[in-house]
Amino acid sequence: MSEVAEAHILRRSGHPKTPKRPKPLIYQESSNHPVFSPISRLFWDVGENWGRTKEWLHLSLARMRGENHMTKKEAEYREIKRKYPQTMSKDQFYQIAHISKATALFLLKNGLVPCVDSGKKTRRYTIQTDDVIEYLKDRDARPDSYKAIRGWYSGTAGKKEPSKEYIAPRLSPDQQNLLVQYLSRLMKSYDDLLTVKQLAGFSGYNATTIINWCNKNLKHFNIAGRFLIPKISATEYLASPQLCALPQKSKRHRELLADFLNVNRISV
Repeated sequence: MSEVAEAHILRRSGHPKTPKRPKPLIYQESSNHPVFSPISRLFWDVGENWGRTKEWLHLSLARMRGENHMTKKEAEYREIKRKYPQTMSKDQFYQIAHISKATALFLLKNGLVPCVDSGKKTRRYTIQTDDVIEYLKDRDARPDSYKAIRGWYSGTAGKKEPSKEYIAPRLSPDQQNLLVQYLSRLMKSYDDLLTVKQLAGFSGYNATTIINWCNKNLKHFNIAGRFLIPKISATEYLASPQLCALPQKSKRHRELLADFLNVNRISV
């Protein structure tokens, strides 16, 4: 006979004490391990394994914070790309990167952020937006790689650019290879084939001088009377002993050489 039927009979017979329905079994001792209902079992597992559970919670929260941080960064990059779809100026670059004008100038002049240098007094630098975003990402991972060299800021106070003294260096073959690599970094954003106008703007020499170089020993392609100069040929020519020892250099060429010597700490 079930407990419910037995209780019904007792009530009908006028029994003074009607037995209460027994509470559901939550826990009883069985050998060395308790037996739980499913809900109680869940809380018991959490308590028994609290160390691992706490570690899992910490890792989950850290992962969520990291994802939120990355989401915020990606949103910033998308906003930069929306505002400047293709290129930006030096002033726009230093404001976006939250750096000083002197730091921006150091990054651009030393090829740490690729740019096109027109040599003009205004709007001189043109920077690809993708290169700026790549710089921001890499700066978060390797901030020490973008620190200015010692003494840089003393020569770039205010709006003045550092004055460079003319130096006619005599470079060793290894130093010459370093100069080629340095110039290649500065010309990273240029096409593989340069026009006479592009090379003139980068080097500071006029177009007639570039054409004279092509007619002598600067490697180039002559396509329907138009000179196209491979970028690697241009960098090797600008770094050649013949051109480095040239007594009359353009102001831009002298600046490039002086910056190279300063960055690599080469004394001549």
